[in-house]
Amino acid sequence: MFATFYARNNGHVFLGNNYACSLEGTGIVHWSLDDVNELILDNVFYVDGIKNSILSVGQMGMQGHNSAFEKGSWNLLKGLVKGTKEYC
Repeated sequence: MFATFYARNNGHVFLGNNYACSLEGTGIVHWSLDDVNELILDNVFYVDGIKNSILSVGQMGMQGHNSAFEKGSWNLLKGLVKGTKEYC
């Protein structure tokens, strides 16, 4: 869920199959890591037609986040805050 949202009706995001989806807005998302910690993600796109959340590791890296994939989990670090998400 967006903490702040700015509607904009210009631009497209291209998916892997070269299908273009409309960029409907941008904003800030607070991503809860546990009961205490959260990461604040800036310049998050809202794209019409995408049903699941997609994170771009490359864009997060450009915003100062460090990522590591290992042993079935994704570790995300920014400053002293670290988040881990399990995946299969």
